[in-house]
Amino acid sequence: MISKRLSSQVRRIIHRLKERVANRPHARAVAGTASTNVAITLLGSAAGLLFARVLGPTYRGDLAVILQWPATIGTLASVGITESTCYFVARRPIEARSIMWTATAAALLTGLVLAIAGPWIASVIGRNDQVVEPLTWIFALSPLYIAGGVWLSTLQATSIRHWNVSRLSQPLIYFFGAVVLWWVGALTLVGAVVVFAASLVIQSLYLLIRSRHEVGSFSRPQARWLGPLYGYGTKVFLTTVPRLVNWNLDLLLLSIWPGVTAAKLGNYVVAVSLSSLVSPVAQAFGSIAFPRIARAHEESDRQRIERLSLIGTGVSSGLIITAVCVAAPVVVPVLLGHGYHSSIVALWILAPGAIFLAMNQTLTAILQGRGRPLVASVAEGIGAICTVLLLTLLIPHFGINGAAAASTMAYGITMSYLLWERHRTRVSLIHDESR
Repeated sequence: MISKRLSSQVRRIIHRLKERVANRPHARAVAGTASTNVAITLLGSAAGLLFARVLGPTYRGDLAVILQWPATIGTLASVGITESTCYFVARRPIEARSIMWTATAAALLTGLVLAIAGPWIASVIGRNDQVVEPLTWIFALSPLYIAGGVWLSTLQATSIRHWNVSRLSQPLIYFFGAVVLWWVGALTLVGAVVVFAASLVIQSLYLLIRSRHEVGSFSRPQARWLGPLYGYGTKVFLTTVPRLVNWNLDLLLLSIWPGVTAAKLGNYVVAVSLSSLVSPVAQAFGSIAFPRIARAHEESDRQRIERLSLIGTGVSSGLIITAVCVAAPVVVPVLLGHGYHSSIVALWILAPGAIFLAMNQTLTAILQGRGRPLVASVAEGIGAICTVLLLTLLIPHFGINGAAAASTMAYGITMSYLLWERHRTRVSLIHDESR
């Protein structure tokens, strides 16, 4: 009897939650984006496991080099034009057509330069011919990669549903293509690269068709938009380098630090991977907030979106990391073995940092939506300086636990600065209105 009543109450609660989500566009958009993020993460994990088992560690490492270097270099070379496209399309919907096609022309030109330079870059990065040749192929797709980012950002500003479908399409095609190759016994390094290239081309064509449907057919690029696009984009770009320091320096230093063995580094990598499980859901709040804040005309609407996004990020990231920390002592030894016991302690130290990092991503999106991307750049710069100092102080004495503590403290300092800047923005607006 009690179990029936409890089951009935649970069903009523779920039904009420579904009704509230259905009646609130913002909540519906966040839920859809979070679900998409989780699906992308699962597909990436499944594909990574498949490649690791079939290709072996050497070819798996080669595949990572072939796929990640062009993406990283393309992102840096685009100088934030994707984020600026999202901002201005959301901010100036009437001029969305000219904004998107101007950004597209700039992206294609940048991609063409990378494609031409691709063989030389590949020869510098690649360790052997089996890496250099496919790396050159992927660099040749740089125009599609960068222009696709512009079209994807246009959808983020105009249609969250189609934006999510577009984001999911590439990893979905890539995963099932890899499964088919594995099924027929043709999953080699070259086969994996070909499937990735095909998934990227298909996604780009869909993005072009969908974004063209949202903003209109081709329009002649207008030089007057290049200044605003690259002006905003440069401020976003200045966040990229210090962010890379904040995210990757701990692993880099541990990999070369005397006394930190490969086994200890492996434990730390697992701890970081587990703490990052917060990201798929938490990132959804910032992704939705960015274009909506830029589009909002009333300050009350902006503050409502900010409040919902920050509360949602804090609650969801807190619940997820708590569940991961509680489950880790049981799950990690079963799935990975007892050799990863040290990763559990490092995970617990990283747990608050995972929440801080999630909040930082949402705060950055909020400030970008308000047209203040440079604030995030300053915050990441402060965080990078703190990361360097704390890592050099703590790693010699505490090893991987010191690295975890350094990351958590650096993320916390960055969050404090971003919250302070957000508070200053609100106080400034209230002061202006009172005058």
